[in-house]
Amino acid sequence: DGWIASACAAPFLLAAAAAGRAAGRAPARRGWLWLLAGFGLVCGLDELSWGERYFQLAMPSVAGVKLDALHDLLDLALATLPGWLARHPAMAAVAAMAAAVLIAMAVGAWRRWSRAGRPWPGSALGRTSCLLLGWMTLLLTMALAIDAAHIRVLAVSALEEMLELNAALALLLAVRAVYREGRTAHLPGPETEAAAPL
Repeated sequence: DGWIASACAAPFLLAAAAAGRAAGRAPARRGWLWLLAGFGLVCGLDELSWGERYFQLAMPSVAGVKLDALHDLLDLALATLPGWLARHPAMAAVAAMAAAVLIAMAVGAWRRWSRAGRPWPGSALGRTSCLLLGWMTLLLTMALAIDAAHIRVLAVSALEEMLELNAALALLLAVRAVYREGRTAHLPGPETEAAAPL
């Protein structure tokens, strides 16, 4: 965990702290802010391998995969899943069909809600927040894909770290956007002000 990992972890941890602090000041978005605080904390600690080198921790190994970061769960799945699929092809087919059905149901529900002009349930976030969180998710997915490929080339490793750093900055900006939405969500509008007694 050198200075590069620390530099990538810092904005995640800063976003977690900012979201936790903002949760008390923006009651309309408190749940979202606590969720973002937890996500930022997990990402920051994951970047630092959960403090393995800082605190001399012994991280567990499963099936020859050292679990010192969340993406190691993907490595573990890639190491063990092919053998499991070969031994249980019927279960694999059932799992694939169930996943396809769930995805089709989610897409159908999204289309019905979109056609009706209603916001997606629970999507009380504004456009800017959604765009920033979507951008962050895309960047983290790309970084995870690069990491899962185990390409040990300096330029590729640098690209992965840059993607993670940009994702952390997107999270920080998303926390700010969600906080601002939460601060203005309960402000009285012109109709409320006109109706208020003097």
